[in-house]
Amino acid sequence: MFQLSDFSIYDRNINYNRIPYRSIIKYVGDYSKVGLIPGHFAYENVKTLRKEKLRMENIVHMPLERVMNTNQNLNIPEFYNFLTELEIPQDYSMGYPETLGFRAGTCGPFLFYDINTESTLPLKVHPYVFNSSIAEDKNAKEMTNAVAKLIKEVKDVDGSFKAVFKNQDFSEYADYQKYYALLKQVYQG
Repeated sequence: MFQLSDFSIYDRNINYNRIPYRSIIKYVGDYSKVGLIPGHFAYENVKTLRKEKLRMENIVHMPLERVMNTNQNLNIPEFYNFLTELEIPQDYSMGYPETLGFRAGTCGPFLFYDINTESTLPLKVHPYVFNSSIAEDKNAKEMTNAVAKLIKEVKDVDGSFKAVFKNQDFSEYADYQKYYALLKQVYQG
């Protein structure tokens, strides 16, 4: 997932016009599925989201299919209506930022049901169970045990275990060994 918003007090991402950044996005998009992390203002303004969507599509030369809200201000159902309007079919935002568990109450992807209009939107929501911010103030053994338990529970119901990690988790300023161990555990689980 990459952020392509305008630089602001809320969004301090790399400038989307920088050639090296665009090259990395294109390279990753050539070999795997990429998505958009919308900027702060895109959650409340469909025009801003459309602009960011077009930036991504111009870089990867494919339609944008995946979005993830990392700010945890889901703004449901408005944001999901924006995604539907812009024909973005998949969202990976549904999860708790500070606790283990499924915010949606399920470990499998589902189509979003808008209770206001009493209709099912063509938007598949992919819930996640683990966000790396949970591990910041917990010891490695405690997290390993908790993640192992969740992996087993999700496997028992044939569900999908999705986890969210940030680039900064693997920097020299973080306890990157703990995060690598968790990532390896999730990947092998």
